[in-house]
Amino acid sequence: MFARGSGQTLNFREAPRFFEKVTNRLDGIGVNAYELGAEAHDGAQYPAYGIGFDSLQSFKNLIEADASWTGPAGGEYRSSVTSGVTELTAYLTARAARCPDEIFAIGGYSQGAQVVGDALPNLSASTRDRIAYVALFGDPKLYLPEGRGPFPPACIGKQFSEWRRGNVSCFTDNGILEARKPYLPSDVESRSGSWCDRNDPICNNNPADFVVSAHSFYADDGAEMDEAAREVAIAIADRLPPEQAETIDISIFVLAAGANGIDVAFVIDTTGSMSGQIGAATSVADLVGTNIINLRGRVALTEYRDAFDSFVAEVRTPLTTDVGLFRSSLDDLFASGGGDSPEALLTALMTTFDALDWTPGATKAAVVLTDAGYHDPDVANGWTAADVVQRSLEIDPVNVYPVVPAYLESTYQPLADATAGQVIIDSGDTAAALVEAFEAVSTRPVVVLPFDQYFAAPGDEVVFEVFAYDIDADIVGYEWDFDADGVIDLATEGPTATHVYATPFSGIFEVRATSADGGIGSAAGTIEVSESGLADRLPGPATGLAAELVDEANRSFRVSWDAVTDPDVDGWALLNGDGDLLARLAPEITEIVIPGVPDEGGTVSLVAFNEFGSSDVRSVELPSALGDPLSALQRLRDDVAGAGLARGLERSLLAKVEAAIRSVEHDRMNPACGQVGALANQLGSSAARDGIDSATLADWSARANSIRELLDCG
Repeated sequence: MFARGSGQTLNFREAPRFFEKVTNRLDGIGVNAYELGAEAHDGAQYPAYGIGFDSLQSFKNLIEADASWTGPAGGEYRSSVTSGVTELTAYLTARAARCPDEIFAIGGYSQGAQVVGDALPNLSASTRDRIAYVALFGDPKLYLPEGRGPFPPACIGKQFSEWRRGNVSCFTDNGILEARKPYLPSDVESRSGSWCDRNDPICNNNPADFVVSAHSFYADDGAEMDEAAREVAIAIADRLPPEQAETIDISIFVLAAGANGIDVAFVIDTTGSMSGQIGAATSVADLVGTNIINLRGRVALTEYRDAFDSFVAEVRTPLTTDVGLFRSSLDDLFASGGGDSPEALLTALMTTFDALDWTPGATKAAVVLTDAGYHDPDVANGWTAADVVQRSLEIDPVNVYPVVPAYLESTYQPLADATAGQVIIDSGDTAAALVEAFEAVSTRPVVVLPFDQYFAAPGDEVVFEVFAYDIDADIVGYEWDFDADGVIDLATEGPTATHVYATPFSGIFEVRATSADGGIGSAAGTIEVSESGLADRLPGPATGLAAELVDEANRSFRVSWDAVTDPDVDGWALLNGDGDLLARLAPEITEIVIPGVPDEGGTVSLVAFNEFGSSDVRSVELPSALGDPLSALQRLRDDVAGAGLARGLERSLLAKVEAAIRSVEHDRMNPACGQVGALANQLGSSAARDGIDSATLADWSARANSIRELLDCG
């Protein structure tokens, strides 16, 4: 079963992808697929009301969708979710009864993920036991408690929720519609995965990511939905007899260059001696460029010369999927200038690193084509090889692949080694050497960090973990450099390492994976070790929070607070007493009117938020309209006496109210609770319904229950 996202039609992208990928792994197993909304069940048919997620206006619509009071947009979203929950519950309950031997796998995307998560508690324990796996993608109600606080446990690689999947930041703690708590029923936590991409604002609760939203990427080749299909297959295989289980495909789906593709920049020396090499590069431009694009990649071109030429280094083509543009830029290159043998390569690499929009998480390489050495430091501006290596690591890293004559191998080997690249020898056939460089880049191990930022306190044990694979060979070892000083601190056979930073540190760590065929892949991230952790990045709490009744008839309250002075505040979340989201507001907002507050009053809380988390909670009481229990009982007595009821009904109701009043006057709260409870029961009886109009009956019943709350009857 699959529940689609907001605004999607049936059979749109994510749902068929989920069905296809799961079914393909279940060879020889009968599979039935049902997309929520295909039929009506228990009077409900999931409409997947459209909100959108590609603009700031859509963000506003989404926030309104889960607020307690909104206009038609919010009401339609909540109604859509409710319909989905009703349909899923009814369909799966009926299906479980009709097909006692079936195993279930459930997926949900975006609004559909919320529907699935909200529906699971409604299912019976026996029905939930039939669910092999639950896969959620981009859930707006995501809950990751390990991401909370100034020192989130996730940021030292610990206490991960069982359902945590994807590469979301270690400090993400809830989705954009706040967290569903508990997130999942405890009996399905170990059979569930909730995937959240680091750039998905719907589940990572960072509105800034609406500019570069990754919310629609889960169904891409090699992305999260493929990973989920494997977990579904494993879970189903565990429930089948061995002869059936062995037919199920549980292999890891891998892509050359990884799920985020590949970015390759060609950095070409065009000084006077390079005419032949430039021609060779042009001859293979279409082949190499097309192959890179086929790996979901992009190519770029930088031209460089030396310090005293008409230019030193310029990007001729930004990272692009347009092979024609890349080829045209190569055609425009010509050899000229130079003078001394070393050239301005370090400036060229720094220009390339800083000017291009590298894809986060993609395999990255700079292929250098030259017949000369390089100045270190660079005459043009003083850049050193150490600066280049540092900048390479900061970008994730960018591995450098020099294509050079054999006599320059020793010159370029340190640069290649320091950036986890490889020297490619140009023995005279430059075209072949460039093809070899492309093959080395595209077939090396892919190394992926679950997240690339860690935050720890001095003395914390930090657990680093990486996922690595090679499409042609096994991974045989890992090397860890915990401070990116070029010295390997630890070698492991497995993909996990621990390290304790005894003193404050802010910098880069790097891990390299080596395959059996000698290929090397690498990944780098940042680690900050301090006494404050994220405290300096978290927003400060609201000040001056107050509530004022502005419309007694409609029970409307104005909640106000001081203007924000903290630049770290990206917005406000207004919550009710149960912690449910009422509204999310821009940072410049300083007040909001809340209509329709119940007579018994309540509490609202205000929390400042930004991408790193939330501030401390500040709360204010919305006063009750009921006053103290004695006054409330006396007002109810007067209303009953003046309602013109039949004498017997009036006498019976007044007796209970008067008895409760006497008990409260003598501070005998337990008897008062019993007397008000008896009143509430009588108001719910058939006799009362026959003798009192429905509006009055509803009012008196609510007031009786509210009085019990004022008496703290429990």
